[in-house]
Amino acid sequence: MPGQMNPKILARTVGALLLLSIFVGVAHLNKLTSEPFTSALDADRLLLARQTIESAVQSGFGSALVSLLTTLGFFLLLRQTNSTLAGLAAMLRLADVVGHLFTAYLSLQMLQLIRAPEDAIDWALLRSLYEQRIDVFHLALATLSLGVGLNFYLLARGELVPKLLAYYGVIASLCVTASVTAMAITPAIGNYVYPWYTYANGVAYLSLTAWLIVFGVSDRRVRE
Repeated sequence: MPGQMNPKILARTVGALLLLSIFVGVAHLNKLTSEPFTSALDADRLLLARQTIESAVQSGFGSALVSLLTTLGFFLLLRQTNSTLAGLAAMLRLADVVGHLFTAYLSLQMLQLIRAPEDAIDWALLRSLYEQRIDVFHLALATLSLGVGLNFYLLARGELVPKLLAYYGVIASLCVTASVTAMAITPAIGNYVYPWYTYANGVAYLSLTAWLIVFGVSDRRVRE
């Protein structure tokens, strides 16, 4: 349509943002899970923990920004297919933005605690904040995956990418939501389901990212 961004350029931009979100998201998760604070730390580990928490604050805000831009990109790309569902998907994806911001806030609280003199650090509270960060991350991931699943569905419905790729993405996204929910109910199964949903979701994300960056969207969609 005249006056609108070229769909192929928009799709490639979304693909680039998606790739960036993968790298930033993995880095942020590594920061969140790097130190469980099960006990008091020696001086060297304490210094490293402080630096890691500082990095977690920065990566939390950075991840939120990248997630927001990616959400906006998908909405612009998919709104012509179905504006209502595209808007719903964007709202669900915003849970990821809120989640990253909240983990950054919790990291700031942890940083305030761990900067206290070593003998004055409340390790129990620090551990509690650590666990809250993980819980927030998983809650946001479960909600985000519903939005991502809707994105994949709209990509298939609009015939913007190969349907096999899109419907695989729908299934992978629903598996993530189901797995994270199951882990919340029964934490003991986490070691079993975590690798499977991680790999399945990784394949879906990387496949879509590669397709959007290399091919954009279908020629039929561009002609419309």
